[in-house]
Amino acid sequence: MKKKLVKNYLFIVGFLFMATLFVFSIYHYLIMNNEIPQTGIIYNEKGQAIGSPPYAPSKQSWFGTDRLGNDLFYKIISGAKYTIGIAVGISVIRIMLGMAMGYLFYTLTPFIKRLINSSTEPFRYIPATLFCYFILFPINISNALSVSQKTTIQMIVLILVALPTLSHVFKDEYTQISKKEFVSAARIFGGNHFHIFKKHMLPILKPRLAIQFVQQIIQTLLLLAHLGLLKIFIGGSDFAELFNGEPEYALSTTNEWSGLIGTYFYQLALSPWLLVIPVLFFALTILSMNLILEGLNQSQDNRLERPIDNKSNIDKRKILHKEAFKIIGRSN
Repeated sequence: MKKKLVKNYLFIVGFLFMATLFVFSIYHYLIMNNEIPQTGIIYNEKGQAIGSPPYAPSKQSWFGTDRLGNDLFYKIISGAKYTIGIAVGISVIRIMLGMAMGYLFYTLTPFIKRLINSSTEPFRYIPATLFCYFILFPINISNALSVSQKTTIQMIVLILVALPTLSHVFKDEYTQISKKEFVSAARIFGGNHFHIFKKHMLPILKPRLAIQFVQQIIQTLLLLAHLGLLKIFIGGSDFAELFNGEPEYALSTTNEWSGLIGTYFYQLALSPWLLVIPVLFFALTILSMNLILEGLNQSQDNRLERPIDNKSNIDKRKILHKEAFKIIGRSN
């Protein structure tokens, strides 16, 4: 499967975009000390103001600046590690907990299974965005919590909101696998739950885990974008003062992309590039993950296909021709 992924152009393009963006963001943090250039009011030789932020995209500032004069290109790069890292981290924990909870539900009695299904059924219909918003809004505006505390609580909520549905997905997977004949045979011969899971279920689940993992990343990115529009920023929000003394509210403390979208949403009419560029990078990132997902699906499909090949299915050395026989006489 790994060799097929290396030759899959969709997977390569998506992976290279994500990896390049993330590595550049880490470089900006470690080598450039996470510094974001700032351009204030520009004066002419006579001391008269000839320009004030926000500045439109130009050769000096590729993506333009915001109302505080911060270069948007570096804000995008600075926030990439948080956006991608948070989405990947949340997805990993979701998959691990979903597998554990799904297997726990699979081993329970039918009565308890029905009880759990009825209690978790509403989570399939309540939008995750609204559920997270009502929980995280008080935390986002709280001054008693630090940035790390807010981020931890936010990530826990983002993980838990997907577990009811994800655990049911894995429970159904375990149920389907348990109907296989080799699993029934292993159970008859005395195999315990751990042995059956490790030797029979996990090998079948492994190829599907990569696909489920990428899907969770895409869902997390979409959820972050929705929460950003509702001004729920990862790490909370901060306050800043503009050059003319006007206060600017709801600034993202981490430059995470969903925070940038929420911050610049109401400036779309005056400075459209401030919203368009973060949305564009969000869309490109989700597109890259979809390319990776399509590459994984194609690799899975190719793995399941068994092409008919006479050379592989028929051993010509074992074919007996007429010339291979020798007539011998009868013995009296």
